[in-house]
Amino acid sequence: MLITATLDQVREIEPGIFVGKTEIENLRQFGKSPSSAGKMTIIGVHGLKFEPSRSALSFSLGSATLFNLGAGPDYVIITLDDPLEKSNTSTTPAPRVAAESQPIVAGTQEHRVGDAAFLAACKEEHLPADMCSLGELFIEGIREFSSDQLHEGQARKWVSKPKNFVAITIQNRNKQFCVHVKQSAELKRDQGPLDIRDDRPGYARFWLNSVDQLDAALKAAKASYDQ
Repeated sequence: MLITATLDQVREIEPGIFVGKTEIENLRQFGKSPSSAGKMTIIGVHGLKFEPSRSALSFSLGSATLFNLGAGPDYVIITLDDPLEKSNTSTTPAPRVAAESQPIVAGTQEHRVGDAAFLAACKEEHLPADMCSLGELFIEGIREFSSDQLHEGQARKWVSKPKNFVAITIQNRNKQFCVHVKQSAELKRDQGPLDIRDDRPGYARFWLNSVDQLDAALKAAKASYDQ
């Protein structure tokens, strides 16, 4: 299941074009914008779902692209799919984003916080779409047992706080993630498809670049969390 964001009090002004208002801090979490002109924020989204009865718009965080970050609370969301396709609207209630996954965390562009900010950074670093989706699945799996927040650090490294049980480095050159976890007997016993190496004292690292590694990576993160 992918991380899903839901926006309320949204109006559809034209087929596939939606407007609404939210805190400017929320809009910043969709990533670094190539433009900051005017007051209106403009976001493009694939695979969105609009519920007219609830005035609610839902979409995967990883599918959003920030085109312009305005100075005010108003935003425009434009579907990047065919707005006439039925797949882009739904009368079935869409899943609401979990409290720990909401991109509603104030912060600067230099030191961003939250899952949405991490996923936006993956796209900013030009990771392929399949790697961005893999990163989203990995974070969603971690949210099954942890409500820690991802904090942006140095050299594209994101650290889970306050428990500090996992860190994820976006490796844009090799188009993969380097994951840092705490050493454990379980980690050494069941490596599966992971290439696990010693890291700084008490920690290990491995590389995540295939969906076939996802289950093993989540087990390693859970073992680190349980210590």
